[in-house]
Amino acid sequence: MKLKRHSLIAILALSWLASCDDAEFSADNKKINPHSITDRPECTDQQKDSVGAHIAFVIDNSASNGSTRIATDCPGMQNSNGRVYCSQATMRETATMAGVQYLQTLTDREPNNPLAESFLSLISYPSVNGRTTHITSVSSKTASSTFSDYLDFTRNPNGDTPLYQGLSGGSRALSGALSADERAKVIIIVTDGFNTDRGLNQIYSLAQQFRSMGGKIYAITNTDGKNRAERVADYRKLIGERSNKYSQEFTNQEYIGRVVGENGHNPILKEISDAYFEIDNASEMPAVMEKIVINGAINCK
Repeated sequence: MKLKRHSLIAILALSWLASCDDAEFSADNKKINPHSITDRPECTDQQKDSVGAHIAFVIDNSASNGSTRIATDCPGMQNSNGRVYCSQATMRETATMAGVQYLQTLTDREPNNPLAESFLSLISYPSVNGRTTHITSVSSKTASSTFSDYLDFTRNPNGDTPLYQGLSGGSRALSGALSADERAKVIIIVTDGFNTDRGLNQIYSLAQQFRSMGGKIYAITNTDGKNRAERVADYRKLIGERSNKYSQEFTNQEYIGRVVGENGHNPILKEISDAYFEIDNASEMPAVMEKIVINGAINCK
């Protein structure tokens, strides 16, 4: 089936069960449109209590988010002293706020249910002003104002795409929550491309450890409408230009295969995720983020 530019696709299968307690994402090779999926019924509609989540929003802030090649997530793009900045809110910012605001509304709607409260963290990769962790475990009761004060870092994209740094930050932010209570423990990764880590095995290992302890990993990738062949060609060019940087564990060809999904491999981000979404335009991010929060993080009791 030919996919239209700017259509929203998800590289996953979603197992929606009637009960809020059992619904979950499960990733495989199917492609479906998340807009065709009906969100689970609200817990209150089922005469159940909502159970919030511990969530780490892990946001890729690499330079390509504001390049002229990939510009759908840099509104009002401007250049200053050789650096790009976005003069308006990015879709990474808007999408994260959409998830945060939904969770705050959920908390407000069930004031007598302590489990409706979520605890939210904000991680960037690469680091911004020397920091990877910007917010740790803030309550959904006050999260909207807190997150709005920090998310403007996405308007100054810079650097590479070190996935391990982001995944590690998210895992650390949730480490105390993994056995704390019955709330889901969720990392949501938002990126615009393939990772540029020198080592890959540590990514597999960390993701496996986090998931083995009950954590969930979801990912959104903005391709900006480029097809797979175009994206892989861009990545091969990048690796070719920086061959010494990416030769720690594998040859360049093996490395590329594991990152982009060739020679029998899935793309590494898809392989480590419980559900993996690809979108053609950054404007689709808020809708996907809400799908993940509603269907992949919140439970009913």
